[in-house]
Amino acid sequence: MPNVTKTFKYKLDPTPQQAMALAHTKGICNWLNNTALEQRRAAWQMRRSTSNGLGWPFGGPLHQRGR
Repeated sequence: MPNVTKTFKYKLDPTPQQAMALAHTKGICNWLNNTALEQRRAAWQMRRSTSNGLGWPFGGPLHQRGR
């Protein structure tokens, strides 16, 4: 018997105050996602360009930034 998944769609109609809170939360989520992506790219670049193969988090600017 096939697995059936039921879905529902809801339309949000937030108050102006709720809309502001949602926009603020979305902005924070976007910032966090972009920051994490930037760190992943930097870590990848560091691993790719290190001659000793140790890359981040074992050395380099990302490791020193947290001090």
